[in-house]
Amino acid sequence: MFAQRLALVCLVALLSLWTVSGRVRKINHAKLDRAEETNVIQSSEDDAAPLVNVELYYETLCPYSRAFINQQLYPTWSTASVGAIMNVTMVPYGNAQEAQDGNQWIFTCQHGPKECSANVLTACAVNLDQKNGLLGFIYCFENSDDPSNSTIQQKCANVAGFDWGQLSTCAAGQQGNTFEHLMAVKTDALNPPHKGVPWIVVNGVHNDEIQAEAVSDLIQLVCDTYTGTRPKDCPP
Repeated sequence: MFAQRLALVCLVALLSLWTVSGRVRKINHAKLDRAEETNVIQSSEDDAAPLVNVELYYETLCPYSRAFINQQLYPTWSTASVGAIMNVTMVPYGNAQEAQDGNQWIFTCQHGPKECSANVLTACAVNLDQKNGLLGFIYCFENSDDPSNSTIQQKCANVAGFDWGQLSTCAAGQQGNTFEHLMAVKTDALNPPHKGVPWIVVNGVHNDEIQAEAVSDLIQLVCDTYTGTRPKDCPP
């Protein structure tokens, strides 16, 4: 079974190639500060209509997951009037496997041990975020040359307002192991089961049409899904 899962490649539905720069990108704090987050990124809004829930099931070192974050998810969320109608849930696990060994979970990841470590670190960030910096943190290191590089991760954590000591301690210990196990449980509960990454669920629904539009034009999908007054930054 695991061999079959490893044979899965990152979902190649993206229509453009992913590129990154060698620099840690600067984060617009004005955009980050407008989010209200707990273990998801929650944006405030003044319309009675429900927010559009976007769930991303992904792997931190998958190039197609990274491209979706860098080219679709973060630009859409950081467009103020559109981000204000979104809830974003990040689930870093993807095609990984887990096995229990005593009170520990042992993870095996499609892109190797470095991906497992980055997944656990991100799971800690999802659960420990206190300053509305989660998506900015993720975008910062995913948009670098090497998301698994601890120096880059630390710089991004500092820019996004995380306590790097707390975050790295979480990732190295039982807390991070448990947080990542919960990501596995959430991923394994998907219906339909995921077939690759990135795997996008909108308002609790995944289908081929939603997936295709999300990876090519997420802002249009979010705007068309929202049932309230259309935000001013939405495309026609």
